Amino acid sequence: MLATANLMGNVPGGYTLTTSGAVAATLSLGVWLWVTSQSLMSQGVRFWGSFVPSGTPLLLVPILAPIELISYTARAFSLGIRLVCNMLAGHSLLAILADFMLAGLSAG
Repeated sequence: MLATANLMGNVPGGYTLTTSGAVAATLSLGVWLWVTSQSLMSQGVRFWGSFVPSGTPLLLVPILAPIELISYTARAFSLGIRLVCNMLAGHSLLAILADFMLAGLSAG
């Protein structure tokens, strides 16, 4: 369904759903929540231990754990932004190439 919605952007006058920031944010947040829940179900409490590498000195744990947690949660935000930017870049490129083609055909 998502592939069909994205392919509709290639039709002249069509619109791609993932060009919208809200749709991309919802998709990336959904994927992040699903991955986190699956990890918690399969690993249990050990999942939270993956934020601190083994062998880390105890003095570094209070500093390292929040940094790793922020890095993990920033992934959802990053995925949404990358999706929107990639879709916009692709459609911008198609529009530029179409303009060049029309200008080249009408020049001669």
